[in-house]
Amino acid sequence: MPNKTFIVTEAHEQGLPVTAHWSTLEYMEYVFEADVDGLEHMENR
Repeated sequence: MPNKTFIVTEAHEQGLPVTAHWSTLEYMEYVFEADVDGLEHMENR
């Protein structure tokens, strides 16, 4: 299992939702691929 989805998969197996902060469009792609349940505000960098 790819590292970027490991935490999300483990949390979902425990019935826990996962949200993520994102800072770039590239990172946002990872967030969608990992199947998070929600997006928080974009971090300003």
